[in-house]
Amino acid sequence: MPREETLSFTIKESGDFTSKLGLLKKGDKAKVDGPYGALSESLGEDSALFIAAGIGITPIKNLLSKGSKLIYAVKNEKEIVFKDFLEKKAKKNEIDLVYVFSRKLSPNNEFKAYKGHIDKKILEKEINGFKKVVLVAPPALVKALKKDLISLGVKKTNIFIEIFSLK
Repeated sequence: MPREETLSFTIKESGDFTSKLGLLKKGDKAKVDGPYGALSESLGEDSALFIAAGIGITPIKNLLSKGSKLIYAVKNEKEIVFKDFLEKKAKKNEIDLVYVFSRKLSPNNEFKAYKGHIDKKILEKEINGFKKVVLVAPPALVKALKKDLISLGVKKTNIFIEIFSLK
């Protein structure tokens, strides 16, 4: 985040390049390029509905403000990125945290979680009057959810999108 002294990276090891990053040692050289994306810290100034899929939680993490809700879609609880951070914010009632697991739920289902994929039915139950939505997901999911959000009354100009895809 701007104003932070430390530069950190959240990298999902999913390909030839990213799977080798864990092998870097102190003193190795790397080229840093970017940042990329359109989200800014001003999006976190008011409460909003945040929707993230998988590693899409990364640009959202530091935008979560008091009174916001996060709908976070992952395969299962093992795939949750920043779990301790998110759970801590939820326990302190800073955010309302909702998981959507596409694979099986935890046997004791200790999470507030839906089984399946984020869809209009879930949005309808969870939108609770939020006027601003920040959405970070792969292109197909963004397209579907944007259409659903508009049909649920969210103004197109109040939907802030960050699409991620591997090229």
